[in-house]
This record gives sequence, C-alpha cells and structure tokens, in this order.
Amino acid sequence: LHEMKLPVLFGDEMVKLYTGMVPLPTGTYQRLVLREGRIPHIDARDFSLKRWTERLYFEVVTNPAIYEYIENAVAANQHKDAGATSAR
Repeated sequence: LHEMKLPVLFGDEMVKLYTGMVPLPTGTYQRLVLREGRIPHIDARDFSLKRWTERLYFEVVTNPAIYEYIENAVAANQHKDAGATSAR
C-alpha cells in the first residue's frame, strides 16, 4: 500500500495505491498498480460535488509517472529491508 497526493477530478487528494506482480503467459511478471477511490455524489444539473460517499471503486493505473514512483518506493523498501536484515 502506498499513499500519495494526486490531482483528481475535484482537486488534489491523498489516494491509496496498491501494487503487485502479475504473471504473464510468457512466464515473466509485470507490475500492476490499482488506485482506490471513493465514489462522489454529484449534482446532475452542473456536475458539482455534493459529498463523498463511503462506496469505493478501484481502477487500473496506466500513468508512467505513477509506475516510476512505485518502482522507486519498492526499491527503497527492499534496500531498507536488506539493511535491517544485515544488521541483525
């Protein structure tokens, strides 16, 4: 789980990103990133935000900048974990 501030439809907000490796038919793995969002209740007359609901949705992320951020965060965590293991 990664959290970061991103521009979304109604301004900037903290979003939750989930990531994992997905096996491909070729025998390799590819990183997949999903963004968790809350469903807004909007005014149908002008599409303005009335309130946020408690209902969630998930979408597949395709933005290369997000993938780069995630790859760097994963690499930093692996480096940190390796340092903690060698210190024991």
